[in-house]
Amino acid sequence: MVNTTPYVSKKPKVNLANFFSIKKILDEELMEFIAVNGYKEMHLFTDARNIIIVLSILCGCLAQFFFKFPENTWGIFGCIVGYAFFTLLAQCIEWFGMNGNTHIIVIDEQVKDNDKITKLHQNYSIGIKSELKTYSSDWNVSFTSRVSSKCTYTAVIDIRQIFDVN
Repeated sequence: MVNTTPYVSKKPKVNLANFFSIKKILDEELMEFIAVNGYKEMHLFTDARNIIIVLSILCGCLAQFFFKFPENTWGIFGCIVGYAFFTLLAQCIEWFGMNGNTHIIVIDEQVKDNDKITKLHQNYSIGIKSELKTYSSDWNVSFTSRVSSKCTYTAVIDIRQIFDVN
């Protein structure tokens, strides 16, 4: 049985020309729908990527503000190499950890109804890819098993029914 989020008669208000805001609202509503149905988002890869990006920014700030050019050439060079290394490492997490997915969801063990599913599918995760192309009314959402990439469900949703277009 699929649960739905509490129905709100008021449609979300957003600038219909700003596709970034539209996609953000769609992703938030999708994650709320997933949370109501007993799943939660796994933040392991995004948290690791964010920490590595902060280290990369720290290297850039050290090169810019701490080291002076003629005296500390090797310090600046080390910061540039560190920046490149951490940026490459963050991109590798994006490529190999997230596999191009927008979100990764797992079964929430704290929900009582998920006990049967948790015993059958331990450490099972699903990758969600959400795409909204500029000037398009079609929102593409695909759910892919991270264990077997052959198991995929794709939906194309017309966003004009979700937002108030008049």
